[in-house]
Amino acid sequence: MTVSGGLDNWWTFHLDIKLSPEPSVFAMDFRPHKPVKQMSFQNAADYTAQCISKNFKNLHLAMGGGLDSEFVATVLQRNNIPFRPVVAYVKNSNNLDFQFALDWCDKNSIEPTVIEYKLDDPILIEQAMALAKHYRFGKTRMVMIMAVLEYIHQQGGSALTGDPCLGSPDFDENFYRGIGDKFEIWPVEFISSIFKPNHPGGFFFYTPEIVLAQAQELDTTLNDSRSKTKLYQIPFRPKTWPPHALSEATRLKIKQLFDVHKYTVPEIIKWNREDLIKVFLD
Repeated sequence: MTVSGGLDNWWTFHLDIKLSPEPSVFAMDFRPHKPVKQMSFQNAADYTAQCISKNFKNLHLAMGGGLDSEFVATVLQRNNIPFRPVVAYVKNSNNLDFQFALDWCDKNSIEPTVIEYKLDDPILIEQAMALAKHYRFGKTRMVMIMAVLEYIHQQGGSALTGDPCLGSPDFDENFYRGIGDKFEIWPVEFISSIFKPNHPGGFFFYTPEIVLAQAQELDTTLNDSRSKTKLYQIPFRPKTWPPHALSEATRLKIKQLFDVHKYTVPEIIKWNREDLIKVFLD
């Protein structure tokens, strides 16, 4: 699978899922227009929002309650770019992150579209089956964003998401552990561009300028959430992983149905900070 995206298709995503034991391949090629403008991260965010607004109409932003999508919403608002927040959640999932999104909308007098799913919702099962059948992905945490992207597409909207981001997610509870100068990208972070390639997709990779600014300004001595809080200049909250929208039994049935276990999981991409910066400045 090969997908290009961003402004003027400046990046290309390659994913080749192989049967075990042959390793699957995940790679990215960058062809940024030169020279890439050097600007502060906040200015790069404004520039990126303006480019998206110029190229897409009827913007819908998927807001899950995290720092990333809240920052995108803040940037769109301060640039007077109309958009509709789409907030989705799984009922009785004991995860209330979506309320951060609703709180932001309420404080900013913007009416969101709110979508409630249930555990093992048929809509979510359908997306999980598509994920396994077409992409051999067994990570079903992505099914809700896929359902939201499909909803936006059906409404004639242009889907925008708060991903993918540089850095390294916090997988432990060490508050003081910095993300370090090796940036990571996972294939599933590009699901919006894979699943709906004719939409703006991930805000933080839409222009080379915003990727460069992230790489230059991200405080890698802080953990993931604190580094983003500092970069985005919005209130802190820790990263939480949403619960599965599908039961364990359903996830297992889908994996078995499409033999997902027979395929190798691709390695994530890692860039040294300075090497990534050189891509844009050399």
